[in-house]
Amino acid sequence: MKTDRSIRTFLAANSANGFVSFFDEIRDFESTYIIKGGPGTGKSSLMKKVASAAQSQDMAVEYIFCSSDPNSLDAVCIKDIPIAIADGTAPHTMEPKYPGAMGGIIDVGRFWDEEKIVSFKEDVIELSQNVSSEFSGAYRWLKAAGAIYEDIEKTAEKAFNNVKANSFTDGLIKKTVVKKGEQCGKIKKRFISGITPLGIVTFYDTIYNLCEKVITVKDKYLLSDRIISRFAHGAKDEGYTVYAFYNPLMPDRMMHAAVPELGFAIASDTFMARFEPKNAKSVSMERFIGDIDKKRLTADYKALNACIKEAVLRIKKAKAYHDDLEDIYISAMNFSLLELETKAFIQKHIIKKDT
Repeated sequence: MKTDRSIRTFLAANSANGFVSFFDEIRDFESTYIIKGGPGTGKSSLMKKVASAAQSQDMAVEYIFCSSDPNSLDAVCIKDIPIAIADGTAPHTMEPKYPGAMGGIIDVGRFWDEEKIVSFKEDVIELSQNVSSEFSGAYRWLKAAGAIYEDIEKTAEKAFNNVKANSFTDGLIKKTVVKKGEQCGKIKKRFISGITPLGIVTFYDTIYNLCEKVITVKDKYLLSDRIISRFAHGAKDEGYTVYAFYNPLMPDRMMHAAVPELGFAIASDTFMARFEPKNAKSVSMERFIGDIDKKRLTADYKALNACIKEAVLRIKKAKAYHDDLEDIYISAMNFSLLELETKAFIQKHIIKKDT
């Protein structure tokens, strides 16, 4: 019986720092294929079909979704082969590191009617500019949200017992992390939450698919990254590969850490992602916090949520313009030729030789 070993992640985020990408992470794969083409040209559909074929062969698949459209794929990673396929167009423009030797380019632009797209030139330019304008507005609101987030942190830090938190984390590492060997492990950087046109979207199943035992840190003070990051680096130093899931608003803060080899994860339970413990107890940041200005905290949260809400509205408007842009390219595409290309790729790279 085949089991579903797939996970869902993001490799980029709409953040307080603008658009932030971890796409360099997939360059570790033996073969990396970069898809080039315009919006609506079937890049996501191609990746979904490849991923589906891989799953039918009982392969582990990582589905990497687009933070600006969480129903669309940005990349697919199949570690059993290992192959990665990624959308290499803006805003995460990529080229294959060793084209031809270790992957290459899949040019879906070969299958469009250029003359038809040229006939919509003015619309393409206007819609593209509108998309950029709305994202610029969204990032201004997210920058404001980031400043408020930092104010919550600063307020909480005054009451935070760092020594006590470190002692707790070191005890957790000692209890759960068995030394693996002399070689240092690795941190794999991902997001499982994104600020999207649908609001804040979180792929909760990813943590639970990676690890059987999940401990949660209930955190309204936004300081749990101190514990999560210390745990993650402690596990890495003992030789383990750690999936580190970062905060999409503040992409230098670690929100969750999962160590599949140990079957153990620690996840932040915050306003951004509500996690429930699984086969483990939850921990509250309250145990590390003394007296705090709760009125200031309440006011900050109200402003923070308002800024994120406005940013989401701008991202939603950007997606509407992008959808109109896609319609133009869809009308110019020969999807029959793309389907043949997709089938040929699957036959070459995915289908087992003995089938």
